Amino acid sequence: STSHTAGLETAVFAGLLQWVTGMTTGGTIDFSTAENYENVGSMLDMMNLVSRLKNSEVGVIFISETDPITRMPGDIGLEQYLEKANLRVAISDFQNKTTELCDVVLPESHTLETWGDAEPRKGLINVIQPTIEPIHDTRSQGDILLTLMANYQGKQTVPAYQEWLFSNWNKKYGSAFADEFLSKGYHVSGS
Repeated sequence: STSHTAGLETAVFAGLLQWVTGMTTGGTIDFSTAENYENVGSMLDMMNLVSRLKNSEVGVIFISETDPITRMPGDIGLEQYLEKANLRVAISDFQNKTTELCDVVLPESHTLETWGDAEPRKGLINVIQPTIEPIHDTRSQGDILLTLMANYQGKQTVPAYQEWLFSNWNKKYGSAFADEFLSKGYHVSGS
């Protein structure tokens, strides 16, 4: 919501109202379970990308599951300089302004058709499981990236993203983690 006109001001005003009315004390608002933005890029990251594009320092750019042309302020020049990348690749499950500017669009499976995990709050990991079989001839982002990486490395076999996830979960959390994670649907660090 902060990306909309006056969105930042609205968020600040809402925060001030919560503070003035005493909602920030006594447990009404719990700051210890704040959203986890550790792996989310910032406006500064986007401005650095635009600078690198402007200086022709980007050979290949992958844009996945986002539409920065629509979401970013026009005055930073992303749309203007995106064409300076030698190859623009989009991974997406639908067309948008950004995919229209890409040279290649790799069709991605819908979220309901894919495996994954997410950490919306620090220490809380949620499993993402497919609820339906793939409807079209598409692949998950994980499968696409694993295939590209294997091709680049000259490997003949590529693990399915689901296998790769399970293997990484078990390496990180222990050999029985994947089964427990799937049955519970989430994991809290330290539990």
